[in-house]
Amino acid sequence: MVALGHRVTAGEAPSWCLPGGHLEDGETPVEAALREPAEETGVVAVTGRLLAVCVRTGGSGVTFGVHVTATPETALQVTEPHAVDAWHRGRPG
Repeated sequence: MVALGHRVTAGEAPSWCLPGGHLEDGETPVEAALREPAEETGVVAVTGRLLAVCVRTGGSGVTFGVHVTATPETALQVTEPHAVDAWHRGRPG
């Protein structure tokens, strides 16, 4: 399952995005990848696996792709409606 959020942050064009955010001080990419979905969707996962690292060449920042497992029955909650007004559950492929 892939969770896609309908992003509606003020000042930005509406778009679809994956759960994500920024690393907090002392946090590893996997720790952040476990924290962010919990904050944004209510999905609490206990393990994750780093899949990819992407360095942006047109600006600052690094993107980490991390696989986090949740059951198909897991409910996705809108916890930050000012940023994401809906979550869609999809299957890759």
